[in-house]
Amino acid sequence: DTVWHKACFRCSYCKGQLSEKTYRVFQGLQYCRPHYRAVRIANKVAGSVTVEQMGLSTATTASEEDRAQAQAERKESGQGTSFVDNLFSRFKSKLSGSGDSGSGPDAKNKSGGPAGEGDMDDDDDEDPLAAIDADMMALGDADARKKVMEAARRDRDVLAGLIMLLSVDNPERQASAAAILCNLAFDDMEMVNRITELEGLPPLVALVSNANKQCQSASCATICNLCFKPENRLTVLELGLIPQLVQKIKSTDEKVKALALSALWSAEMETPDVKEAIVDSKAGKPLMKALKHDDSGVVLQAAGCVANLSTQMPEIKVALFEGGVGDTLLNLLKNDSDTEIRKQAMVGIVNMCAGTPAALAHLVSNGAVEAINELSRSTQDKSIKNLCLTASRALTR
Repeated sequence: DTVWHKACFRCSYCKGQLSEKTYRVFQGLQYCRPHYRAVRIANKVAGSVTVEQMGLSTATTASEEDRAQAQAERKESGQGTSFVDNLFSRFKSKLSGSGDSGSGPDAKNKSGGPAGEGDMDDDDDEDPLAAIDADMMALGDADARKKVMEAARRDRDVLAGLIMLLSVDNPERQASAAAILCNLAFDDMEMVNRITELEGLPPLVALVSNANKQCQSASCATICNLCFKPENRLTVLELGLIPQLVQKIKSTDEKVKALALSALWSAEMETPDVKEAIVDSKAGKPLMKALKHDDSGVVLQAAGCVANLSTQMPEIKVALFEGGVGDTLLNLLKNDSDTEIRKQAMVGIVNMCAGTPAALAHLVSNGAVEAINELSRSTQDKSIKNLCLTASRALTR
């Protein structure tokens, strides 16, 4: 119920100007959105945490002058980094094998993948993040990657530390943390649930728009894995992710483009609201260009995205067909050398034709059934053969 003068209505942490639309309240204090998310994550790890204890730097709308003043005030009061110092001190000790390991020596690492880095430096350092840089920043080192991932599986503090790294003002650290979270979430619903509970999605969505390409690609890949939890698909929709992903489909970076498509593919599964948002974001032309891309990874993700997009909703099927997507899929089915791309193209064609007479008549008359039969003859994969049989029957009955 406090009444504020407009010029005085500022974030309690960074002193950035707030408005009625941008502010959030936590523990009786007002914050900009980035620091509201940060203090909530901090609170989940350490209990009741004040903004002075947090000491976490994130991108905000505050001017450089405002941020410098806020930093000076925290330094003068002797406050500001105690929470982060303590958190990453525990983080460091757990990675090095000392301290409480959480669930004990029987904890297992269930999955791995492309993320991890370097040898660990056990020397004390003034920067609480620098102490773990060697392990967090050397993604090519499989042993270091395994150490970080095993520690995160055992201990909630380590996992929360990774999530907090998503919000520091260092793209290299942010990208590394996102990459490790991506591997933790791969095919492991328990880890997906933990990352979700610790509010990992908001900072990941924010990273999609980061200027750093590694941040963009790593965050898209992690979001893709997290969206296998159905509730997260609506969460990313509410966080405004879909227009961001559609923009990333236009990226000149092939990796960013492919991973943005994979995130869209995952987010739209059985979620009509997300499909509508994709169409509303004018994704048609970017998807068409992606289907014609020279890189097979981009084409595969685009074909899968279109195949999912063309289910259930008649208006979307018609829009895709009228936009020429059906003919592009048919061309891939007939001519692409990649069996998986041809399979996704076939699924997209069948989905588009279901309940859309104009699409069915056009694509069948242009050889869709013959192309499906050719795919069946050219593969030894029984699951694809069975899918081809089902598709052929669907188009001819």
